[in-house]
Amino acid sequence: MLTYFEALFAVVIQNQTEAFTQYISEEEWHLMHELRKNGRGFDPGPNRQKPRSVFDLDLVPGEPIDFKELEMQWFEEQIRRQKKEP
Repeated sequence: MLTYFEALFAVVIQNQTEAFTQYISEEEWHLMHELRKNGRGFDPGPNRQKPRSVFDLDLVPGEPIDFKELEMQWFEEQIRRQKKEP
């Protein structure tokens, strides 16, 4: 590794005039290094999946859904629960 560092140091000394001398803001530095503007990194791994909802049900093709019937069952269940509670 010592020869690598010596060669790298020689290249830097040789190209001193081409060095970046202008200061950048902290936000620009974070963007250059693919961080958020506040400096926090992105979570590693795959993107999070959205939570499943009622509309994501896997249904058999051609199976009709009777929403009015489902709503009536829900109302009846709510009425039963209210009767049981004091």
